[in-house]
Amino acid sequence: MERHGRSIAPGLRDGRSPVPPAGLDASEMTDSVTALLHRAFRAGEGRGVRVCFEVHAAGVVVHAVVDRGRVDVYRGPTSDAVDAVIDAGPLLMPLLTGEVGAAEALAGGRVTVIGAPELLSMFVALFRLPELPSQMAA
Repeated sequence: MERHGRSIAPGLRDGRSPVPPAGLDASEMTDSVTALLHRAFRAGEGRGVRVCFEVHAAGVVVHAVVDRGRVDVYRGPTSDAVDAVIDAGPLLMPLLTGEVGAAEALAGGRVTVIGAPELLSMFVALFRLPELPSQMAA
């Protein structure tokens, strides 16, 4: 698979994630990222789509399997075929809120994708949080 964006930190691809942010243990952070992706999933955008993303963010790894309008999010890397490995680093939330776009994140080298780079655009279309009141006022 081709790698796009910045280099992935050693250990991320094989599941040896760096330490999660202070105050949360790895299990709590994994649960938070899993819940966040479930909340952000847009079933309407996922109709007719079958794709698997492995997501590295906030020091944890999860994988999301989209299957025709449904999503299942699991802890850790997948042992099955993955369409894209996305190392979002600290940018997962800005990607999900639309604060940072896929093209901008890739061009700036702030996000890495192993696989087709256009799958990051698909990811942000499938996983989008509603606007927060502070964003609407801006």
